[in-house]
Amino acid sequence: MFRIGVERCSQLGLRHQQASQRTFCSLQANYKNNHLQPPPSHTLTLCKTRHMSTFESLYLKMISLPPVHFMEDTLAHVHDTTGLPWWATVMLSTGVLRLLLTMPAHITQQKVMAKRFLMSEEMKTDILPSLQSAVDRQVKVNKWAEKKARASYQRVAGQFHRQKVQEYNCHLAKMFLPVYIQIPAWIFTSVAIRNMATMRHSLERRLDSPIEERFYQFSSEGLAWCQNLSVPDPTFVLPVLVGLTFATTIYISSNKLQLSSFEQVSKYSRGLTITLYSLSFLMIPLASFQPAALALYWASSGAMGVFINLALLSPSLRRTVMIPKIPAELDKPYTTLRDKLLGGRSQ
Repeated sequence: MFRIGVERCSQLGLRHQQASQRTFCSLQANYKNNHLQPPPSHTLTLCKTRHMSTFESLYLKMISLPPVHFMEDTLAHVHDTTGLPWWATVMLSTGVLRLLLTMPAHITQQKVMAKRFLMSEEMKTDILPSLQSAVDRQVKVNKWAEKKARASYQRVAGQFHRQKVQEYNCHLAKMFLPVYIQIPAWIFTSVAIRNMATMRHSLERRLDSPIEERFYQFSSEGLAWCQNLSVPDPTFVLPVLVGLTFATTIYISSNKLQLSSFEQVSKYSRGLTITLYSLSFLMIPLASFQPAALALYWASSGAMGVFINLALLSPSLRRTVMIPKIPAELDKPYTTLRDKLLGGRSQ
């Protein structure tokens, strides 16, 4: 009986030693070989994976981009450093960001537009007529064919155009500098504010940043008529301001020059202007479904766009930042805008 007890204990000890040496891979292999299902534990339970749509996958990647996290940390740093409520932090940060980033870009755009106008006038009045005379002379003297004369004219005119573009430093791509800067900054900031207002973050971000604390701050540091910035504005004041500021910016941009000098350009840009007006009014229902913090950012950004466009209409400011004067520039821009808005004649 004693021998049987000793043998039983040695067998149990051997089994315990073998069990302690097992790994997850060996267990999985044994279950596969024995055609057994794994036990119902958290480590071995097989779960069905939910397939995400392409849009949802892209959005999850968007909210975790480094520029989005940078904007979140920057806004939080401004809020914690200044001690301002979140509504003031959003408005102040938006104003400073627009002045530092887009104001120089708009100045560069205005310079390039003025220089290209002066360049085109020089090309039309001096260079191209002289070039046409030289080509006509070759046609008469050397009996050039019409096809050869046209090809030569276009080739030399293109060379003169490229030379003048370098001379005036007015490449066409510089005219779209505000778009290159403003749209990415607008998108990243919008996603950052929406993340903080809705606690939409990745798991790693939740471990590194006080997500809940920011959400509670957004919920209690709102405006007088909308104290909770994490929900849509119930009064629809902010969505309406978004649409009005965007439409006002388009109105100023489309009426900042004398139309008599650019009738052809205005004719072809009329469809684009109507499209932009339609998009500005579509922003109203879109902003009404977003958190009030995001609508506040859009309204503040639109208001800064109105301010920048109005400021760059001033002839004195244009001369200060060395924007060349062109005949299409308005002498009394604010009076002209007011008269057009009220239905009067532009001066």
